[in-house]
Amino acid sequence: MEEKEINEVLVIEDDKIFATVHTHMVRKTLGVDPQIFEKATDAVGFLDKRRKKGGYSLILLDLNMPGMNGWEFLDVISQKEYYREMLVVIVTSSMFCEDYRRSQNYKQVIAYHTKPFKREQLSEMIKNNNLEVKKAVT
Repeated sequence: MEEKEINEVLVIEDDKIFATVHTHMVRKTLGVDPQIFEKATDAVGFLDKRRKKGGYSLILLDLNMPGMNGWEFLDVISQKEYYREMLVVIVTSSMFCEDYRRSQNYKQVIAYHTKPFKREQLSEMIKNNNLEVKKAVT
């Protein structure tokens, strides 16, 4: 399997406690500072404005958020030119089997985890998907 280089990490999470936990976990596990978004619409705006950096964006995505939810975020970015550069890890409180099955319809979803998402799960997901994180990510 070909190695995929991650050049940025985004955390899209409306709960400030989980956003803080995920940010700390990404820093400790991957050695990079993620971009944090409480609103999925802000993340779409960021992705629309950024310059092409090469490599992939790793996105930790909550599903249940006010305004644009995680499903709507996935639908919106699936229409974007940069969709192929997105690798999405759904991190949700949803225990519904239907949500897991639905996540399989999105090509860029590489993992589905219920909260709390642990460092070991992040490390294993990075390894299993043959991802390499570019340390200069901010």
